[in-house]
Amino acid sequence: MVGRQPTHVVLMMVFSLCASCNQDTAPTDQDYEDTETFVSQESGAVVVPLKDIWAFRMPGTRDIRLLEPLLVSGKFRELSVIEGQELLRQSLVRQIQRSLNDRPANGPKPSFVVQGSGAKALREAHSVLVAGKKPQQSFLAGSELSLVFFSYQASAYVHLEEAKIKGHSIRIEYRLQQHMTLDVTEHFAVIPLGSLPAGEVQVEIVWSDEAEHQDDPNNRIACESFSFTLTD
Repeated sequence: MVGRQPTHVVLMMVFSLCASCNQDTAPTDQDYEDTETFVSQESGAVVVPLKDIWAFRMPGTRDIRLLEPLLVSGKFRELSVIEGQELLRQSLVRQIQRSLNDRPANGPKPSFVVQGSGAKALREAHSVLVAGKKPQQSFLAGSELSLVFFSYQASAYVHLEEAKIKGHSIRIEYRLQQHMTLDVTEHFAVIPLGSLPAGEVQVEIVWSDEAEHQDDPNNRIACESFSFTLTD
């Protein structure tokens, strides 16, 4: 019987979230409830609430591991160590996390947009970040889309502050929080955009507290700005 109980320990080590992230790890019924995707904040602009964003290690967001329910269910603990480790290897979240371990020598890659939301968007994000698929640059207007934000492994937490849509402009703001230990972390998020009208869309990725970190070795760890097209 030796080898069956430690599996949940492996899961906790691989997916443990720092307490300072202030993010629940256990799924609840509320995690699966539909939410109001967009909230008006000012005239002509909408903000995607953090609670509607699926993310890994980002406070205020929905734990993206919930899109792989077997990993966070009690059934995982019933598996042998070998079975559990194999399940972890197959995890899209785990594979994406590992793909962000090394920062490209020529700087971070741009953010990108994928079709769908939730689990479908997670699969599409995986196909780009892990499988190496070229990000799609053009979509049909009115399609359900999600924006993929990510940051490479570093000694700072990356927290989303705001995701705002105004016309054909999308602004994603984030900030850094230094680790209090020697740990390093990587982060990513799938941000629902809903349906957007035809046109050229500019996406601006903004480091909100950059002025406070001019000499920080963690500068340029997040994905870059980009643009995409919506056609009729």
